[in-house]
Amino acid sequence: MDIDSIKAEYYRIRSSGMDARTALAQLRPQIVRLELSQREQLLEQLRLWEIGRTTGRLKSPDKTAPRKPVGQIKPLSSSGGLALDTSPPGVTCPHCGKANRDEDVFCFACGQLLSIERGLFDTRHFVDDKDGFQSDEYFGPDMVLVFAIKETQKTISIRPQDRPHEIIVGRGTHSTMKPDIDLTAHNAVALGVSRLHLNVVYNEKRRTLSVSDLGSANGTYINGVRLHPEEVRVLRHGDELRLGKLTLTVYFHQQGQREK
Repeated sequence: MDIDSIKAEYYRIRSSGMDARTALAQLRPQIVRLELSQREQLLEQLRLWEIGRTTGRLKSPDKTAPRKPVGQIKPLSSSGGLALDTSPPGVTCPHCGKANRDEDVFCFACGQLLSIERGLFDTRHFVDDKDGFQSDEYFGPDMVLVFAIKETQKTISIRPQDRPHEIIVGRGTHSTMKPDIDLTAHNAVALGVSRLHLNVVYNEKRRTLSVSDLGSANGTYINGVRLHPEEVRVLRHGDELRLGKLTLTVYFHQQGQREK
């Protein structure tokens, strides 16, 4: 996705009621693939949009607005001694060093975006648990693979880990070999999807999904990069997968969102 597409999706999900931090987290897989200069440009545009959305016009945040101190030392009424305030420690802006409330998305002092800065530009720390680290490519035994089809606004859900064989994606029109995921109803013929276009393989040991193009006529693309025939690529949450001209967005969902 390019900057304009990411902005449009951010505006849409924010307007639907989702808070800024959750919206940014949802779009993180697309944002991290931008060049650094593009990320900075995107952040600035989102910052201005949020300010304009809050105030009704674009202006700099009020630097004189009173803020609750973070970690304030205050006297105890009973003994006159001192105790640390037990309120959340807050977030320090990486740009100006000012302390902000933990729920803040933008710095009150300089207006820079806080939550996405920590998620996109800092080194990622993996979660050490029995299922391995929770990275974008992690697909655990309780997860569901969801393809959101751009052209029809429909979704297809499947659990690859429950299948004894690889999953074939394609179209079943006039074919003796039926794919596991048949895209015929989603205008697959007109959009250039081959009968046996793509396979999806679950690696139980690594907890990942990988895909390969099966020699399709019109190619397979992940985030705009074409796969060579039989080239193996790890699939990640948030990837944009294109089969010919049919576009799918990939989501990894937790158990409870089963295939319908």
